[in-house]
Amino acid sequence: MQEYRTQEQFFEICDSIINGNYQQAIDEAVEYGFSAVDLANYVHEFEDVTGFPDTNFFYICEGIGKAKGQEEIDTLKEDVKQTTYIYKKAQRNYEYMFERHAEKEIKIKELETQLQPDVFKTEVMISG
Repeated sequence: MQEYRTQEQFFEICDSIINGNYQQAIDEAVEYGFSAVDLANYVHEFEDVTGFPDTNFFYICEGIGKAKGQEEIDTLKEDVKQTTYIYKKAQRNYEYMFERHAEKEIKIKELETQLQPDVFKTEVMISG
């Protein structure tokens, strides 16, 4: 089982920053599950070790936010596709069932009409 947000992973991110690979640092931070708060905690804890100004990590934090936001957008788009598919399938099923039973419904209405007592004839018989 892979651990997330470890000290070693933080130092891997630092190595990427040292080498000028900010996008790689962002990708690693996202992969390892770091949030901006996690990074801030590590930065303050290892301030003497890293020697980076906070601005390096602000850039990484911004990248994490954008990456996670894009992940959410992608997830929502996939949910919309799936919901649309389910809706269309349900609509087709309803239309099929409606068409299939339309003739039966017409026959039922005809039979119900035939089974209703003839109110006019009944009134004539009672009054006459």
